[in-house]
Amino acid sequence: MRKYGTIIAFLCLCPVISSAKTDWRLRSPAQIAAGDLVFRRGNGAWTWLFVGASTKEKRFSHVGIVVENTPNECMIIHAEANDLGKGKVRIEPWHIFFKGAAEGAVYRCTYDNVKPENIVKESKRYLGASFDNEFDASNDSKIYCSELIMLSINAAAGKTLITPTRRGQYKIIGLDDIYLTGFKKIYDSKLNK
Repeated sequence: MRKYGTIIAFLCLCPVISSAKTDWRLRSPAQIAAGDLVFRRGNGAWTWLFVGASTKEKRFSHVGIVVENTPNECMIIHAEANDLGKGKVRIEPWHIFFKGAAEGAVYRCTYDNVKPENIVKESKRYLGASFDNEFDASNDSKIYCSELIMLSINAAAGKTLITPTRRGQYKIIGLDDIYLTGFKKIYDSKLNK
């Protein structure tokens, strides 16, 4: 009997080793930094329309910019609207940005002379701006998600690096137009499951 008591005491004092991984949507990876771009594919009504706006890699439906990543919280600025097209540019924590997302990835700018802190600074100029549900990249009084990225990076660079591309009769900024040129992948939820 004494032998079993010793084993039970030993097991109670040992740390529990868990093979379960933490859900990536709940906490940002430590290697993410301010100025990184965060992409997600959601499950909402508009997801496949936005995924379809990309021409090369139809993977993501939304993008934002990391404004701060601390051990306690990662904050992301992005332009988003509800299903009725009402929304604005706002800052939200990682777990809210990725709530319900099917997948996500983080990319870091590799363009010369584009400082991450300048990307963040430029993006904050649009805080509170109304969501552009007409997706008109020629007018920055209203902003949609990839337009916020284009405006912030181009201003941080002091020159045009990202431009809208023609999709039929419209000129829009597809998500793959952004991350497939001038960025390197830092994190991918598909590779870290």
